[in-house]
Formats: sequence, C-alpha cells, structure tokens
Amino acid sequence: MPGNLFDQTENSEEEARRLFYVAITRARKQLVVSYAANDLKEKEQEPSKFVAELRDSGLMEEVIQQFEKQTIDAFLQTTMQSLAVQLPESLLDSPFIDSLLEKYSLSVTHLNAYLHCPVSFYFNNFIRVPSAKSPNMTFGSAVHHALEVMFKKMNDTPDKQFHDVGQFIKDFKWYMRKHEDSFLPATFERKIEYGEQILSNYYAKYINYWNKITSVEKNYTVEPRIAYIADSANHCIRLLSVASAYVSTVAGVCGDPGLADGPLS
Repeated sequence: MPGNLFDQTENSEEEARRLFYVAITRARKQLVVSYAANDLKEKEQEPSKFVAELRDSGLMEEVIQQFEKQTIDAFLQTTMQSLAVQLPESLLDSPFIDSLLEKYSLSVTHLNAYLHCPVSFYFNNFIRVPSAKSPNMTFGSAVHHALEVMFKKMNDTPDKQFHDVGQFIKDFKWYMRKHEDSFLPATFERKIEYGEQILSNYYAKYINYWNKITSVEKNYTVEPRIAYIADSANHCIRLLSVASAYVSTVAGVCGDPGLADGPLS
C-alpha cells in the first residue's frame, strides 16, 4: 500500500518497516522489488519510503525497465480487465444520500469528476473511501490555492490590485506545509523549491495581463434528483430536474434557441 495512505506515527512506521522486512526476507534465491514510475495518466509516481531507502543504500541493483505500448496493453487486457460496475439501487437511492445532497455544493472540479465517472464520484465524495495522498495532486492544489487566494483578495480590495509575489509564494508554501504528509521528506523540499521558481516566473510574466473582472470558482447547491449536463457545443452547463422535468442553464449562455429554459418537451 502507498506509504501516505494513512496518518503516520513513529509506532506505525516501525510496524510497517517490520512487515516490509518480513516480506523481503521470504525470498530464497532472488528478490525483485518494483513500482511503476508513472500511473495510467502518465503522472510521475514516488516509490514508497522503504523502496527509496533500499535504492539509496546501494545494496540493490536498480534497473529501469521500459515496455512497448503493445505489451502494456496486452497485460492490461488479460490481467486488469475492468468489470461493469453494478451497484444495488438501494445503495445509490437512499435517504442518507438525499440528506447529504441537501447541503452539498457542487464545484466545477466535482462536476468534472462526476462527468468522468459517476461511480468514482459517489465513493470519493460521499462514501469517502480512504485513498493515498498524491504528491503531484497536492502540489497542483497548492498552486491552485495560491492563485485562488490572490484573485479573491484582489476582488476584495477597492483598487483591485494583486498582492506582491512574496505573498503569492507564501500562500503556496502554507498549503504545501499543511499537507506535507503527502510527500517524502526529500521530495517535499524539491517541490517547494520548484514551486517557488515556477510561480515567481509565472507571476512576473503574467501579472500585467490578468483580467481583474473575475469570479473565483462558483458553487451550486445541488437538489436531489437533479442532473447536471455539460453542453460543450454551446459552452454552458444545463440542469435537468427529474421531478419536474424542467431544464435551465446554470453556467454560460446557450445560444441554441432550442435550448431555452423551460419544461422538457
């Protein structure tokens, strides 16, 4: 399991180290420890802490193995076939879910997650199954946080001025330190340095070009039995109320006269 799946304490780390030791000492003739350098979305992955320690010790030979795309596709087809997910209707249609939806606020990020995979959205946002903290995702969220804070503060000032690059970097570092457990110690310091470099350059390049007439990511209250439809052709997001069969536009402007708000015909 990923080393950052659960909160780590000194005792839990030592227990995990003992389990890792037991696992690697079961080998009689040869031991191969492997991990994927990139995930299925081509994002770089970090080895677990114990694998990194083995690699840095020099006691094992490190071999980077490259595979042809055809080989990987054949492997995925034979060993990792995804089965059609069929959940009991009672699990998805329950008073508990309705109660959560009453207070739920849908962001653009969550909307994209739902459109990508409704089942994954359900478990990640409602059941909240524990998942490993991704270093790359945390880094991206820190950048997003720094930009969001800067634009919010700009909107709150009478003269509509962005704060300086120092505060911009400070907000980035604050988020990174708050979620430091997503990284290995050495990786964390490298990401801090990298983030400071790219954000300083980004700020210097675009500070005079950012549009000050902005609205930071807007949320929409979700009612039960509501379907959100992203209409990319007309650049808008549509709402369909299952109960009343009423369609309305919640984001963007739908130019097609046939998409006017009103009862679904």
